[in-house]
Amino acid sequence: MNTMKHVRRALAVAAVAPALMIAGPAPDLAAQTMQVDEGTFEILRGGERVGTETFAIGRRVATADIILQGRTSLSGVEIAPILVTSTEWVPLEYRRTVSGDRPEVVELITDGQRYTAITTNDRGEGEREFRGGTFTAVLDAEVAFLYHAVVARTDVTLVTVLHPDQGRQARFRMEVVGTEGFRLGDTTVQVRRVRLSAGEDVRDVLVDDRGRVMSVEIPGRDWVARRLPG
Repeated sequence: MNTMKHVRRALAVAAVAPALMIAGPAPDLAAQTMQVDEGTFEILRGGERVGTETFAIGRRVATADIILQGRTSLSGVEIAPILVTSTEWVPLEYRRTVSGDRPEVVELITDGQRYTAITTNDRGEGEREFRGGTFTAVLDAEVAFLYHAVVARTDVTLVTVLHPDQGRQARFRMEVVGTEGFRLGDTTVQVRRVRLSAGEDVRDVLVDDRGRVMSVEIPGRDWVARRLPG
């Protein structure tokens, strides 16, 4: 391991270690950012509601970097991801904090070419490296709001998706496959159906004309996140 990698690892461990002990609420974005979007999703599996997700997305006033953060509440588990991207939605930093029976923190850092994920839990610490692509995105199997950073890049057709929660990466094709109406409370919102596909792994994201994610559908897992009104 070279000197630079030692430094990156030390910084990441210092940042995530306290979160294992105190999994507090995500910091308030209002004082330091301009709001891009916020809302709540309900999480469905097999058509049954299994959890909720609240999120906020803001742009830093000082640097124009974008911060996406939220909290997904499932049975006995809470997942609190925070993603910081550049103005072009390229991941700069990512932290995933899990609280519950098996607390865990995953910290993703980059040197501009490679991404290193450091996982800290009660079994110890592990490290895995990923290599980004022309456009790279970070996603989580149980989180919907992170898809905002993918579909925001309407100019992109190929996406390298990193899954630090699963320790894997894959290359997805992204395309708009149609338009339709999405029921949001008492109103119907016109949306684009954006499809991400990598072989049998297919994910559909419904996005309105303001760039807001209305729904994420993963048929292979019978998993759906639907935006709630408000």
